Amino acid sequence: MEKKKHSGFGAASFIMSAAAAVLFFVSFGVTAYGAYISWSMTKASEWILITVVIAWILSVLASFVGIILGIIGLFAKNKRRVFSFVGVAVSTFVLIFFVFVVIFARINYII
Repeated sequence: MEKKKHSGFGAASFIMSAAAAVLFFVSFGVTAYGAYISWSMTKASEWILITVVIAWILSVLASFVGIILGIIGLFAKNKRRVFSFVGVAVSTFVLIFFVFVVIFARINYII
């Protein structure tokens, strides 16, 4: 019996989901730290805010790409599907966490 190779789409999905997770959670940490120390809106904090927003957008896009690549990798024939499954799982977790953060932020903003 021949040993199956890993799916290229699965590996790409895993890399994209890992990048999305790191990008999202680092930017989330920067945002939480900024809220903790109550940044005043200086030029430096404006650039940090812009960078965090761009990082969040890129992490959501990377999550979507990771899910698409992972789904393609899950349906690959004669390939191992471990990276595809992990990529889809991590990307989905990042997106769900992002939605919860946005909903929580919106609720606290209204109240």
